[in-house]
Amino acid sequence: GPSHGCHGGDATAEYRLTSRVALVADVGGCKLLSSEPNNTRDATFYLAGTRVNLPRFHRWQPYLQVLAGGNKLSSETEYPAAKPPQAVIDSLPPYDTHRLYTNTNQTNSWAMQVGGGMEYVMTSALSLKVVDVEQLHTWTRPLDGQDYRNALRVGTGLVLRFGTW
Repeated sequence: GPSHGCHGGDATAEYRLTSRVALVADVGGCKLLSSEPNNTRDATFYLAGTRVNLPRFHRWQPYLQVLAGGNKLSSETEYPAAKPPQAVIDSLPPYDTHRLYTNTNQTNSWAMQVGGGMEYVMTSALSLKVVDVEQLHTWTRPLDGQDYRNALRVGTGLVLRFGTW
């Protein structure tokens, strides 16, 4: 099927059970790129699972993880020709007006993500996530005729640690 870009961000919390094993919660979202005019699509992911921190090599910390949870996809299409005159818009509550010229659609499903990455540890409180590569599979139905069940997620960022390291 066609490739769909999704630009966004996420936040991850990690609770270490041992020096190697941790519980992880990951919440993220992105804007799905659409070539259709007047259409916007968004994805939200909420996942939790286990991370295994592999042996460190100097300041390099590789890890593998398996997460499960859910995802929500939503879309909205605006039909400018159906937008009522300003006088009608002003006379109705905003939530009534908006649905006169838009169509919304959403789907929720289970999701599972498997992957890993590499961090460069700068201090005990700060690391650079050099790369994170994850395969995401969802059990969602198509959204607006597009299949979003499988995705390769690639990311980078800063890691800030709190508490005892």
